[in-house]
Amino acid sequence: MIWGTFTKEHLVSLALATLVNVLIYLILSRNTRSKQIIALFLFSLFGAGVIIYNIVANSGDIWRNLPLSFMAFNMLLLPLAVLFRERQLCNLLLIWSGTSFIALIFNYDMAHLEILSFEFLIYFTMHMFGAGIPILLFELNLVKRDTRTVFPTLVITFFTYTAVHLANLVINSANGWPVMEGVNYMSTLAPNSSLLNFFHAIIPSSYWYMILALPLILLYMLYWYLPEILDDVRRRKPLRAKLRDIDKFYEEYEEEYIEEIIDEKYGY
Repeated sequence: MIWGTFTKEHLVSLALATLVNVLIYLILSRNTRSKQIIALFLFSLFGAGVIIYNIVANSGDIWRNLPLSFMAFNMLLLPLAVLFRERQLCNLLLIWSGTSFIALIFNYDMAHLEILSFEFLIYFTMHMFGAGIPILLFELNLVKRDTRTVFPTLVITFFTYTAVHLANLVINSANGWPVMEGVNYMSTLAPNSSLLNFFHAIIPSSYWYMILALPLILLYMLYWYLPEILDDVRRRKPLRAKLRDIDKFYEEYEEEYIEEIIDEKYGY
């Protein structure tokens, strides 16, 4: 039975991935904080282990098998995020985990896999955990979503993308590989999907054409942070009102207070 793309089997697998993560949440929500952390840490090791194994197994062709993608970075950093629950890292991986959602939904490169084959189970499971664990960290209240991390997340994402683009250029140049035959991590040199082909048709320039993905990233971030943004606005509204009242009071009595200070200091 072939996995396919948007076939019945594919849609069932997406529902299954969602159900598994929901069940993990329901089970862990009844356990202590320490047990939650241990369980999520063990789950997070699966994806990181697969990435590391792939590097070792393909060490003979290491340049073409480097973990230079947001998906790989997400999975390699997940164990650290679970263990230490550092605010910026967890919020960053919440956004980068979207690449695992994309890999499961738009599975064109893996659509030929047989359901329940070893390769399918590895690919499906690592992306299921890669997408779900960052969300579970927040849903289990192990870490909080913080709107102050939004701008740093965008900056880190931009610099990571740029660093990978430079790595593509260096690796291809060092090996004498042309663009079409060399590495193309994060698709910085050329598009490799219908959506990226559309972006490239609008901006026919390597590296820069991906700027068109920024609105999609911002929409994804808005989806996650909208409750926090609205809560910030609600809490700051009374403060802004008080500041306006203070400014109004100061403007009204400024001249009178200045005259009193001058009189007291100089005895006029």
